Amino acid sequence: MLIADSKEKERLYGRMNSILLLIHNQKAEDTVTEIKHKFEDITKTQIHSHLKEDKCLEIFILDGEADKIKELVKLFQTSGKMEYIKLIIP
Repeated sequence: MLIADSKEKERLYGRMNSILLLIHNQKAEDTVTEIKHKFEDITKTQIHSHLKEDKCLEIFILDGEADKIKELVKLFQTSGKMEYIKLIIP
């Protein structure tokens, strides 16, 4: 299922809407802030919520070119500081 999901995301192209969910430790907030500022042009809404045990939930509503959305997701994935990442394409 994970492999199929990954291959599906690789084939995305053109303008699209999506939702990006992140869960990270509160100590990773600087990394999230640094990455998200590079993608303000495709971020329509961003919600930050504190969870228990020093965890944070980030919800991004994105609208833009698939390549740019994939770049954003890849930066979060390769940061090594996210505990959960899920890109949802409606």
